[in-house]
Amino acid sequence: MAGNRNEKFSSNSKDFFLNILIFQKLLVMKWTLFIYFSIFILNNSISQPIAFGDEGNQRIAVVKLVADDIFGPTLYYFGRSDNTPFLSSKDLTADTMRWSISLEGLSANVNLRDMIPANDRDGVLIYTNVENQRPATIIRINSSGEQIETIQFRGPSNFRNGKIVNSNNGYILHTTRSLTAYFFDENWNIQWANSYSVPGFDQLHHASSDGQGGMIMYKNNGAAFHPDIVNINADGNVIHGMTLNFNNHNYSQIQDVIPDGNGNWIVLGFRNNTGANNNSTGDQTNYNAILFSIDPQNGQIIWQREIRTTTGPLNTDGWRGSLQVTEDDLYFTISDNSRIGLPETRSFLGRVDLLTGNLIESFESNFSSNSNPLLAGDEENLFLVVNYFENSPSDILTEKVSELEESCNFQSSNLLLIAGNYLTASIKGVPSSPINVSPTITSIPNSPLAFELFLTCCISSLDTSNVQLCSGELLNGIPILNDTTITFAFIDEQGCDSLITKVVSLVPPDTFENFVQLCRGEMVEGIPVFSDTTFIITLTNEGGCDSVVINNVHIIPGDTLINSIQLCRGDKFKGQIIQQDTLIEILIEGTNDCDILKQYFINLRPDGFFGMSNARDTTVRALGPGCDGNIEFEAELDYCGDSGITETRALWKLDLFNTGSFDLNSNQPGPGGVNRSGLRVAEELPFGTHRLRWIFTGRDGTEITEEHLITVVDSDPPTPVCIHGIAASLPPQSGLLTLPARIWDRGSWDNCTQSDELIFSFSSDINHTHHSWDCDYLQGLAEYPVRVEIWVTDTSGSQDYCVTYLLLQDHYETCADSLDGSGIISGLVVDPENAPVQDVEMFLISDSDALQLAFSDSVGNFQFFSTMGENYQLNGEKLGRATSQISTFDLLLIQKHILGIRPIKDPHALIAADVNRDRKIDSYDVHLVRQMILGKINEFPGGFSHLVIVDEPLSALNALAEYRTTLDLGFISRDMIDNQFVAIPLGNVKNMEAQQGPESNENPAENEFEILTEYRSLTASSLEKITFLDTEETPIYGLRMTIECENFAFTNPKVLSGQLALNEDHIHFTSATQIQIAWTCPDGVLPTKGSPLFSLTLELCEEAFQSFNEQPKYCRYFEVETIHTDGPRKSTVRSGLTFESGIEEMAVNIIPNPFSEGTTLSWSSEKVGEYHLRVKDSGGGLIFEKIGVNRVGINQISIANTQLTQTGLYIFSLTTDDQTYHGRLVKAK
Repeated sequence: MAGNRNEKFSSNSKDFFLNILIFQKLLVMKWTLFIYFSIFILNNSISQPIAFGDEGNQRIAVVKLVADDIFGPTLYYFGRSDNTPFLSSKDLTADTMRWSISLEGLSANVNLRDMIPANDRDGVLIYTNVENQRPATIIRINSSGEQIETIQFRGPSNFRNGKIVNSNNGYILHTTRSLTAYFFDENWNIQWANSYSVPGFDQLHHASSDGQGGMIMYKNNGAAFHPDIVNINADGNVIHGMTLNFNNHNYSQIQDVIPDGNGNWIVLGFRNNTGANNNSTGDQTNYNAILFSIDPQNGQIIWQREIRTTTGPLNTDGWRGSLQVTEDDLYFTISDNSRIGLPETRSFLGRVDLLTGNLIESFESNFSSNSNPLLAGDEENLFLVVNYFENSPSDILTEKVSELEESCNFQSSNLLLIAGNYLTASIKGVPSSPINVSPTITSIPNSPLAFELFLTCCISSLDTSNVQLCSGELLNGIPILNDTTITFAFIDEQGCDSLITKVVSLVPPDTFENFVQLCRGEMVEGIPVFSDTTFIITLTNEGGCDSVVINNVHIIPGDTLINSIQLCRGDKFKGQIIQQDTLIEILIEGTNDCDILKQYFINLRPDGFFGMSNARDTTVRALGPGCDGNIEFEAELDYCGDSGITETRALWKLDLFNTGSFDLNSNQPGPGGVNRSGLRVAEELPFGTHRLRWIFTGRDGTEITEEHLITVVDSDPPTPVCIHGIAASLPPQSGLLTLPARIWDRGSWDNCTQSDELIFSFSSDINHTHHSWDCDYLQGLAEYPVRVEIWVTDTSGSQDYCVTYLLLQDHYETCADSLDGSGIISGLVVDPENAPVQDVEMFLISDSDALQLAFSDSVGNFQFFSTMGENYQLNGEKLGRATSQISTFDLLLIQKHILGIRPIKDPHALIAADVNRDRKIDSYDVHLVRQMILGKINEFPGGFSHLVIVDEPLSALNALAEYRTTLDLGFISRDMIDNQFVAIPLGNVKNMEAQQGPESNENPAENEFEILTEYRSLTASSLEKITFLDTEETPIYGLRMTIECENFAFTNPKVLSGQLALNEDHIHFTSATQIQIAWTCPDGVLPTKGSPLFSLTLELCEEAFQSFNEQPKYCRYFEVETIHTDGPRKSTVRSGLTFESGIEEMAVNIIPNPFSEGTTLSWSSEKVGEYHLRVKDSGGGLIFEKIGVNRVGINQISIANTQLTQTGLYIFSLTTDDQTYHGRLVKAK
C-alpha cells in the first residue's frame, strides 16, 4: 500500500477514478484571469483542505473574512509571493479562489501591516509602509478585484508598525515610531490626528478594534521596559491607559489584544525569560506565552494562564500569535520558536472558555510551520491560515476551525493552560496632542495573478456503498445470487490507497396484484373472458428485474331488474298495446358500463276493475298553537274502463283516535254548511292517530273498501315553569337525599298534553325522574346551592327545560367531618320597605380569591360556612327582567328630578332612578325606562333587576356617591350573622319616593279618566285611523296604554300628535296586532275637552282583506294609565270599535289563471275615477304597481310575462274610488 503524498495535479490530469476535474473561468471587471485547479474526491472520504501557490514562496501577513454584500462570505489573503505583495479573494460558498492580484507598484521591502473590510462591505482596505520611512499607503480594493483608490501620507516621524480599524463613518489608522492615530472619513479627509505620549521602545507596536468604534493600541518595551496599552474612542480621546508588569521580566511583549464582548480585554502576551530585572532584550529566543483576561476599568486581572505542553514550557516565538472571540469561546494561535533551532516547528490552536480561562480543546500541525498562524472569521465561519513549508515552493493552507478534527493536516495537541501569577497591571494617564497630516491620492500598479489549487495530503479512503442487483447479475465478474458484501482494494492515480466496499442486496421480483371487474365477454390480452379467472403477466421493472403482475378478473353478472305491473286491457306500455299477460324485456346501460336486463311481468286486470292506489298511512306534524293538524288527502283511483266513480258514489269515514267507531263522514256538511267531497278529505284533526276508511260503489253496486291511518303529532314543546329553588337537608343516617323532578313544577303546561300527563325528569332521559345527592355536593360546607335542570316532556316526545337549584343542607351534621374549622357568615336581604327579598345571589370572596355562592330564601336569609382565619368580602346581585311595576309615573318622577321641578328626596329612590348604575341620573336613564315600559328591552344594562347595596344610612344629597355594593368583613375569627343588604328595584321610583300634597294617590282606581276614540277609514287605501279624544279639562302629565286588535293584522303604525306631543319614540310596534304607548311631560298639558289628544294610522295587512266580512274586527285597550296633578289614574278607553271599511267588494275576471305567457284583469265600473293596482310576491314584497284612469264600463289591465319573472304565487290588490278587490295570480312553468 502506498503512503500519503503531497502532489500537485496539473490541468492535464483527467480520467481519474472517482476524480472530478473542474475548470473555471472567471471574468472579473478589469481583468480576465484563469485559475486552474483540480480536486480529488473520494466517495464517503473526509473533505480535504485546499492550499494555493505558484513557483515562488508565499507568506501570509493578514487574513480577513468579509460578509460581502455582493458575493457573500469571502476570505481575503494579504501576503507576499516572491517578495511581491498580493491580495487574493476566496469564495467560501463555492470553495474556490475568485481572483488574485499582485500589487507591483509597492516596493519589495514594503511591510504588509493590516487589512480590514470596507465599511460598506464591498471589498477591503490594506495598509502598508516601509519600515523607518515616512510614507504610508492605504489601498481600497472592491470585491471584484478592482483598485478603487490609493491614499499616501507622511507622518511627523518615520513609520515602523501600524494597524487600521473600522470606525463610525470612517477608519482609524495607528502608526509608530511615535504613538499616533489618525481618523479618516469615507472621503479620506483627516478629521483628527493625535500623538500620544507613551515613552519607550516601540518593538511589536500594534493595535486592534475595541468593538465600539475606537481602537486599542499597545506598545511594547515602554517606560521601565514594560508594555503599555492605550484605548481611544472614535474621537481620539483616551479612555483607558495601563502598564503591564510581567513580574519585572523586562522586555516582555504583547502580541494581540481583543475585547471579549463582556467589557473585558483578552490579551496574548509573551514573557521574556532572560530573567527578572534584566536590562536587555536578550536574543529574543526565550519566551513563554501568557494568556489573560483583564478589566480595563481598574486593571484587575480576572484570570491568567501560561501556555505549556505536557513536557514543559512552550518556547514560543514572541512575534507570532493571534486571538479571536466568538459568542462563548476564545480561540488563540501560537507557534514554536524557530529561532532556537528546533528540528521541526509547529503551529498551535486552542479553544478556551471566555469566563474561566479553562482550555476546552487544542490542535497542532502535522507539518513544519515556520509561520505566524492566523485566525479569521466569525461564529459561523472561523478559519485558521498557516504557511506550509514541507514542500518547496511553500504554500498557504486554509482550514475551517470547526473541521480540524477531520483534517489530515492537524491533530489533537498536548497543550496545557496553567494558572498562576504571571503579571500585574496598573492604570496610567496618557497625554495626547494634535498633529497635522495631509494625505494625497495616488495609484498603485497591479496585475492578475494565478494560483493553482491542490491537496496538501492524501488519505487512504474507504468507500462503502449500497448496491441493488437482480439475481444472477455480475459485480466485478462475479455472479450475485444472494445478499452479500464485497470489498476490493486499489491504488488510485494519486498514489493513495483506497478500498471499495459494496453492500449488495438482491432486488426481489416485484409482484403486483390487481382486481379487475369486467362485463361478460370483454377481452383480456386478446382473449374474451366469460367467467372469473386469473391472468399472470411478467414484465421488466425499472431496475431491469422481472416483475409479476397478477390480474384477478371478476365477471360482473348481468343485472336483471324484475318489475310486476298490473294494466288494463288495451293499455300501452313501452310502445306495445297490452291484450294479455306477457313479459317485456329491455336492455339498458348500467352505471358500471355493463348492460342491465329489465323484465316487466305484466298481468291484466279484470274488465271493470277499480281501486285506490294511495291508501297508505300518513303522519301530519302540527305547527300552530292549537292541538289540531290540517290534513288534505285526495283519493287516487285506479280502474279499467269507466268506473263510474263520482263524488256521490264515494264515501269516507273518520274514526277519531282509532277507537273502533266512526265520528265523521263525507256525507255530513262541512264548516259553514259547505258540502264535503267523498274523494277528498280536508279537515282539522286533533293530535293522535285516526282511522280513515274509503268506500267506493261501482255501477253494479260492488263496493271496494280501503283503509289507512292518519297520525297528527304535536311539534310545539311544552312550557316548563319551575319553582325558583328548594331547600332540603341530607337525612341523618344514610346521608343520601333522593327527590323527584316533579316537585320543582310550578305550573308547567303544554298546548295539547294534560299537566298530569307531562313527564318531569332531571335530564333529557325521561327515565331520569329521580335524583340523589350526598355529602360530596356540599363541597365541605354546611349548605350549598346545586344547579338543577328540570326537563318537561309531552306525550308527543317534545321537550324543554328550566333551570333552578336545590339548596342542599346538612341540618343533622351528617357530613360534619368535612366542616372542621368553619364558621358561619349569614345575613338578610330586604327591599327599601324592609320586606324580605328572595333569590338574591350572594357572593362570599376570600383573600385567596375563593368564591362561594348562596341564595336568599323566602324570608330573605342567606348563610355561608367559611374557613376561619381569612379575610372576606360579601356582595350580592339580583339579575333578570326588571319589575313589572315600572310605569310612566316612574318615568315622570325621574324627568322632574332631572329638570329640577321636583327633586327626588329618598336615597333609595335616587339609586332606583339610576337604572344603568353609573352613579348619576340623566337622560339615558329616562331613555332606558321608556324602552322598558314600551317593551323594547327586557332588562337594564348588565341584566340587573335590582341593585344590592349594603344596608347603612345614606343622605339624599350624596346617596349616589356614598352607597356601597361590597361589605368588607375583614379577618374572620368568629361567626358573623348580622350582615344586612338592601335590594333596590331599578326603575321603580314611586314606591320609595314619599309623595306629599296633590300627587299622592293611594287608590288611583277611584278617579278613572275616560278617553274617547273616533274611527275613520281612509277611502281607496288600506289605512285605518283612530283618534283619541279628551273628556275632561284636567292637566295630563303622562299616558301609558296597550292596544291589541282582534281578527285582523296591521303594519307600519304612525302616530300623529295632537294636544299631546307624541312621536315614534313613544310607541312600540310589538307585533302585527299590538302597540305599546308611553308618553310623559314633566310640565303637563291642559287639553281642551273633546279635542284630539293624538291619532294612530294603521296600514292593514293583505290578509285583512281576504275575508273582510267574515268576522268582526275590533281593538281592545288595557293597562291604560294617565298621570294627573293628583297622581296616576287607571283610565278607560271606550271599547268595541268595529272597523267598517266603507268600500264595496268589486268583481274582477282573471283570464287566464294560472298563466305562463301573460294574463288580463278586467272589471266593470259605473264611475270615472282612478284605479290603483299593486302586485306582491308570496312573501309580501312589492313587485310592481300601476295607477291609471278608471272609466265607465269595462276596464282592462294586461300583465306581461316579463313583469312576473318567477313561477309561483303572487298576491294583488286592485282599488278604485269606491271598490276594492284582493286576489291571487299563479304563474305556471
